[in-house]
Amino acid sequence: QLKLECRLAKEALFSHPDKDELPVVVTGRGSKLIGGTMRASLTRATLEQVLLEGYYPALPAGAAAKPKRATAQAGFTEFGLPYAQDPGITRHLAAFLMRHAREGESFAHIDALLFNGGALKPVLVRDRVCKVVGDWMRATVAETLAEAPSQAKRAAGEAREDGWDGSAGPGPEDPRPLIYDEGDTALELAVARGAAYFGLVRAGLGVRVGGGSPREYFLAVGHTEDDAPAEGQVRVVCVAPRGMQDGQVIEVPGREFNLVTNRPVEFPIFFTSSPRKDPVGSVVDVPEDELVALPPLQTVVKFGKQKAGTEVPVRMQARRTELGTLELSCLSRMSGARFKLEFDLRASHGEEPEAGQPAEPAAHDQPFGGAGTRAPPEQGEVEPERLEAAKARIDATFAVEPPRPDPDALMKGLEEDLALGRDAFPLPVLRTLAEHLVELMERRALSAALETRWLNVVGFCLRPGFGVPMDDWRVRQLWKIHAQGVLHPAHDPAELNWWILWRRVAGGLARGHQEELASRAFPMVIPALAKRAKKKPPKPQSQEAAEVWRAAASLEQIGAKSRAQLGDGLMQLLEEKKAPRGALWCLGRIGARKLLYGPREATVRPQVAEAWARRLMALKKPPKDEHPASCLVAMCRLTGDRQFDLPEGIRKEVAAFLTERGVPEEQLRPLFEIVQVDTKTEAQAFGEGLPVGLTLS
Repeated sequence: QLKLECRLAKEALFSHPDKDELPVVVTGRGSKLIGGTMRASLTRATLEQVLLEGYYPALPAGAAAKPKRATAQAGFTEFGLPYAQDPGITRHLAAFLMRHAREGESFAHIDALLFNGGALKPVLVRDRVCKVVGDWMRATVAETLAEAPSQAKRAAGEAREDGWDGSAGPGPEDPRPLIYDEGDTALELAVARGAAYFGLVRAGLGVRVGGGSPREYFLAVGHTEDDAPAEGQVRVVCVAPRGMQDGQVIEVPGREFNLVTNRPVEFPIFFTSSPRKDPVGSVVDVPEDELVALPPLQTVVKFGKQKAGTEVPVRMQARRTELGTLELSCLSRMSGARFKLEFDLRASHGEEPEAGQPAEPAAHDQPFGGAGTRAPPEQGEVEPERLEAAKARIDATFAVEPPRPDPDALMKGLEEDLALGRDAFPLPVLRTLAEHLVELMERRALSAALETRWLNVVGFCLRPGFGVPMDDWRVRQLWKIHAQGVLHPAHDPAELNWWILWRRVAGGLARGHQEELASRAFPMVIPALAKRAKKKPPKPQSQEAAEVWRAAASLEQIGAKSRAQLGDGLMQLLEEKKAPRGALWCLGRIGARKLLYGPREATVRPQVAEAWARRLMALKKPPKDEHPASCLVAMCRLTGDRQFDLPEGIRKEVAAFLTERGVPEEQLRPLFEIVQVDTKTEAQAFGEGLPVGLTLS
């Protein structure tokens, strides 16, 4: 009610310039409504100060947006939506103009301002933007005049590339931009009107204005050592020329490519804004500093039941879509099949580098199978020979016929082959070993010992199931074993490692897969659900039960109600002194305010987490093997999201409770400040160390 009344008062003040103050009234609760009514007032001065200084601060041209440390008072930035940490719109505008400055200028010159959107309806907002931008333009011209008069002419609009000679509009005497503003009534409808007009244009009505793509796009191509480009050059093939129109289709003529299929591959793509005019299909060596790398497309191109790495000869066709993507179609010469690849041309990683900063193309000097494709890096910091030795050891361990090495010695042997401790295995190496193990998934049926070791090592190599390109594909391949279940159910270590595997890769499972796991796990550990189950679930032994709980607590894609049900069941076991080992870790993971990977809507409601915190603090005999600090801090930490944060009162109670038990003040900071989760806390929440180079935040 308070937010609604404040919003109504704000809009009324903006709509009626003659009013300087309006009351804000919030009715009380209970039978004494009148006596409980609270009153306050919102003044125009307060409103303008909060709005203008908070969102549209007046600042010099060089004051670009910078990351800010979030605090409990970061009200501008945290309302449950992914807003930028810095709410100053003019700071972000300054950063944008600095990033797109012309060569020799520190700040891009603005010719005109166009306003649209309801947020700009208040006249004072538009006036502030005009004043700030006008001040920037004057400062830029003055700075350029002082440095070089010849450059000042261009900055002021004289002898510009668009032919403007300064005779009308902004100039040296008044370099402020022209303002295009149709008034308050048009602002809210500007985008809708533009979209409607564009629809008419596509139907053949109206006039379409467009100059085509201002950039030229290239795909990296492979080369041999004898035919490598010169130092500082990148070998690329032009697939989309400058001036290509939206909807236009161009076939790359005169060239055939080899497309690698049925294995993860990467398509590095670059663009340049330099005035090149390379023909489509031409293979050229381009200076590195002329290219900007877009995020590469990493995918698996499926081609029948052919073996991994099969090369298919294809012709290439390019199409630029109205949505800002470049669609490449690879047309198979053998079967006529069409493989579509889409690149996001508007991705943030592909922005032009800041003025004075050289572009950094992605790695492009490795030969790869076929022009336009290359495998993701497989060696990391490990020599190829060592990686091949590790794969050979895996093959020997899971050989169809004996003799085989002891499967329990596999991990130690991999450490020897790679000359690294297991916690130092690079991510690319881990994922390469995981792919190799998945190819051997059927061999886990050879013996209980082999199945146990396979489940353990493949989970270790794929943890946490995400964070590396193509992890979703790898986890989908792994999921194929779920329907089979444990192949040696009478072997306790195999059952145990089955649940360890799914806990380790839970972050890469789709919601449907997580719900399927939950439907099996919940009745195994929650007695009330076991009684209602149509088929009596197996009763796990204590060690397996602990791993089932840990796996279930790691399922962050399932709904908040299901997670609350799981936490209620665990809380009841804690009160009955029947909880499994690691129960507080599980409760902290289930009730966490900041999930490791799940969506915000999967967070249990603050009322539920508060109730668990109170019940946990009230336990007469808490678990002896765990301290409640990590669990309580995880459930009560401050995130800045009002929808999920617990009230300050319970956070103070938790702080007092933990202080009495010797918890240092530094460990309690997350209860009152928005503290970034560090690597140690992430690893603790995940349940074991994360691969080198990977963090979850």
